Amino acid sequence: MPEPADQSRTIAILPLNMAGAWGGSELLWSSLARLWHGQGHRVHVGIRAWAPMPQPILALQDCGVDLHSYKPHPSIVPRAFAALSRRLGVQGPRRHPLHSWLRRMQPDLLVLSSDCLGGLPGIQLAASLRIPYAYIMQANSESWWPDDDQRAQMNAALDAATGAICFVGERNRDLFELQLGRQLAHSMICRNPHAALGADPLPWPHEPSDANSGLRFAFLGRTEPIAKGQDLLLQALAQPQ
Repeated sequence: MPEPADQSRTIAILPLNMAGAWGGSELLWSSLARLWHGQGHRVHVGIRAWAPMPQPILALQDCGVDLHSYKPHPSIVPRAFAALSRRLGVQGPRRHPLHSWLRRMQPDLLVLSSDCLGGLPGIQLAASLRIPYAYIMQANSESWWPDDDQRAQMNAALDAATGAICFVGERNRDLFELQLGRQLAHSMICRNPHAALGADPLPWPHEPSDANSGLRFAFLGRTEPIAKGQDLLLQALAQPQ
């Protein structure tokens, strides 16, 4: 009998988050990297050279994931060449720092992780290299509304590349479709992992014996008003009703 064909795939993960070295998005893509490597796939991660690099990301190397770090800004030679080109009126296409790395690898799938418009360079990269992509959109906000040029670039990239967008919530998807003025046929919802103990509802806390103790509130989320909206909560609680 002939030997079964190799079902392993080459997967490149490209985190495009520039706001911080570790967060909920990193927890999701790093978990995927471990899962896919455990299934026998060849997993490569191209990530910004954070200083220091978070230990959970470095630990991916211990389980066999290839970690390739890069500086987000080009070195002095490419920058000087780009400046000279602009002075001469020659405006060539701007290449992502991982363009050559991905071109040599030719992965079967490029996984991007970013916020609303942060995935645009990755989708453009997938289009130029003809690599199927999966874009995990981790956050979206009405504060990040694209202008006409950004909207046109994102729509053109989506039409030129083959892939799908994964949203961590339905609201993110609805808002993104509104921002782009189109429906996204190849989209799906994939939830971020969480550290909650179990999936069952938490029991209601016991009522305090002291009748004057008042109500007790709990807020789920980190203390960051721009992302979690504690300012809106305080405004709502300040209303007479």
